[in-house]
Amino acid sequence: MKRGHAVLAFLFPLLCSVTALAQEEPASAYPSRTIRIIVPYAGGGGTDLLARTWAEVLRKELGQPVIVESRPGGNGIIGTSFVAKAPPDGYTLYIATYGFPVTPLLVKDAQYAVKDFAPIIRTGTTPLALVVAPDSPIKSVADLVGAARAKPGSLNTGTLGDGSQEQMGSQKFQSIAGVKFTEIPYKGAVPAITDLLGGSIQLMFEGLPTVLSFIKSGRLRALGVTGTQRSSQLPDVPTIDEQGVKGVDVFAWTGFLAPAKTPRPIIDKLNAAFRKGLADPAVVSKIAQSFGSESAGGTPEDFAAFIEARTRENAALISAMGIKPQ
Repeated sequence: MKRGHAVLAFLFPLLCSVTALAQEEPASAYPSRTIRIIVPYAGGGGTDLLARTWAEVLRKELGQPVIVESRPGGNGIIGTSFVAKAPPDGYTLYIATYGFPVTPLLVKDAQYAVKDFAPIIRTGTTPLALVVAPDSPIKSVADLVGAARAKPGSLNTGTLGDGSQEQMGSQKFQSIAGVKFTEIPYKGAVPAITDLLGGSIQLMFEGLPTVLSFIKSGRLRALGVTGTQRSSQLPDVPTIDEQGVKGVDVFAWTGFLAPAKTPRPIIDKLNAAFRKGLADPAVVSKIAQSFGSESAGGTPEDFAAFIEARTRENAALISAMGIKPQ
């Protein structure tokens, strides 16, 4: 028995090495099986639906099944940390949104860091819309600035809490325009929009996908959009820049990441597949019409630089607001 144990003890490391080698796949053979995209939010939402659109693009370009898997919870932390710990083999991807680099700035134990991921590509950018109720006496950005200066703090704006894109848009607007709003935090966009329509709050900065149908149906009025270019979905709505408050460049965005240490040839193959999708007019049109998103693109380095810049900007805003990690 002792001899048998000794033989097993000798063979076990060799067997493990052989198994590991058998599981390794040269980057040139990638992909050879199903790829999954992890969405850190509940199924059926905008991020989930967008991920499914891109899953179909990847399936077509890479020739393998691509599934979308929702892992919601913890304001996105559960799904994000899951990908951070996944094998860096290109078979587990992550759809990143505005909150990806912000959460580690707000949560002491976010269970992930930006450095745990390898950027692939930024796929889209979506402006925030500055919206009011359709019967609001405020008809323009100039009206809003005038009303806010006349009675500082009298206008309520809805946000989704500390560090949210709604709050960042509001804060940057207030800082640049030299006005003061009263921020009302909500747990979701739907109750905020309900209160906006009911008059409890007077304005809101919100991602275009959330409010686009309200604007087009006349249930909300858009005073302007963030950024330097008008939205292709709201060509008649001027930018906030055009109306004299320049530099409110807070916007929503989406992109794709892989776990850190994913081999560069795999990252490049994925980047090329996404870029082919972004060159397809049908894909671009579908994403713009469904999600209000303008195409981005670029290299992994471009996306890495973008994330770094957003992280610095958000960190500065959070610090200026005196928000401490919880």
